[in-house]
Amino acid sequence: MKNRCFSVCCALAVLLTCGMLLPAAAAAEAETAEDNVLCDTPAVTYSFNDAGLDAADFEEEDDVPHVYADRSFVSLFPAASPAAVASYTPPLHNSWLDEAVFDKSTYYSKGTAVLLNGKLYAVGGGKATVVLTGVRDYTHLTAKNEAGTLVESDIVLMQDGKLCADGEEIKLSGIASLDNGYAMTAPADGSQSCTLYALVPYMNRVVFTKVTDNFGRFLPDQYDQSVKLFYTGTNCIYSCSFTYNSAGAICVSLSDIGIYDPVAVCGNLYLDFQQNLYRLRTEPKIERTLVDNAVLSIEQIGARDGYMLCRYTQTKNRSYEVLTDIPEADANVLAEKVLNAGSGKSVKCTIAKNRTMTGVYGDKQFTVTNVETVLHADVQSGQCCVYFLRTDGSIWMYNFGTKACTELAEGSGSGVKGDLNGDGTFNIHDLTLLQRWINSEEGKIANWKSGDINKDNQLDAVDLALMKRDLIH
Repeated sequence: MKNRCFSVCCALAVLLTCGMLLPAAAAAEAETAEDNVLCDTPAVTYSFNDAGLDAADFEEEDDVPHVYADRSFVSLFPAASPAAVASYTPPLHNSWLDEAVFDKSTYYSKGTAVLLNGKLYAVGGGKATVVLTGVRDYTHLTAKNEAGTLVESDIVLMQDGKLCADGEEIKLSGIASLDNGYAMTAPADGSQSCTLYALVPYMNRVVFTKVTDNFGRFLPDQYDQSVKLFYTGTNCIYSCSFTYNSAGAICVSLSDIGIYDPVAVCGNLYLDFQQNLYRLRTEPKIERTLVDNAVLSIEQIGARDGYMLCRYTQTKNRSYEVLTDIPEADANVLAEKVLNAGSGKSVKCTIAKNRTMTGVYGDKQFTVTNVETVLHADVQSGQCCVYFLRTDGSIWMYNFGTKACTELAEGSGSGVKGDLNGDGTFNIHDLTLLQRWINSEEGKIANWKSGDINKDNQLDAVDLALMKRDLIH
């Protein structure tokens, strides 16, 4: 699975105190930490419920560039006290991440490959290293051959059009982009469709075969490695799968799902142009069932029994409720993943709408602000580590053993935060432009994503207030 992310966000400072008087040494350290924030040097805050603190817990530590070291508080009543939670708010670089591509990697890294502005980073093993430049797109392939053996490969599309699998060129020209382990050509002028090729790892090489000349786009969240669902250029839904015959040849199979030109989609419910409402299941096999006909509209109205709840209206203005197969999503959570770090270790990571990520490993926990996405987890020197991408394009690692949050690479965000007029800087002119735009006055916005500070896919007064804050501070 290849993942794309488009980012704009705002920073949130997290500071919880214990509601008690600190000893003099603690107060001095707190004052020093505040000064450090003003000087853009590492700052660490904590939340805890300890009733007593030892002055030794506030001893100074040497500053290490780009490393945000944690300190654990010692309670006078350890049996009744939870572990301290470290909160990190490292300063961002003056860059803004519009788009990033990240996917699993087995050739370039035993972890994740991240593509930022033409640079491919190999992330894992405690490092983030540029392994290729001049890269246009990236994806990772996973498939089982006829013997049932799992075969994997890293696919890179260079900016000069060359397509490579694990460093070896694939003789396939005209490819414009990669997605879901497939390769696509660019749409012809005025066309909504292009040619789709399946890329399949086989033995020690990657083979390809044409799937269709009428590819439109993949259905969202279709990450099954053996079956893919996609829209054609005429907005019909097809499934694509491949098998191996007894001679080891790749056989591609296309199937018409029977849903044509859907006018509304709600979870896994599809309303087509003939007013038929279908439920589309993909597990354990692709299955289409008719829910009702003569349906005018469908909308999500909430949740029930842990699943998304929808309401549809028929032509006689009768409304009915129907449950989807899609689990209810937390409105305050952008993403939630359980990462397998190996050696029997796993980490649960949750990214909230304010882009603060919380990572939990056993009874250990940390939070960090301005996170675009979590990448993967592994074990280094016996310690569990989590890798993540921040909203400025920088790549970081948190080590649960050493309790350190470390920047591995500055990365390369593709824009400047707040730069609405596209002149390469964020200043009062961008603020004035957004103010005029909100008031429906004349004004041309060159890059609206750079101004969508809270990442809700719209420009409004909230973004204006956040931009004012950033200019003042």
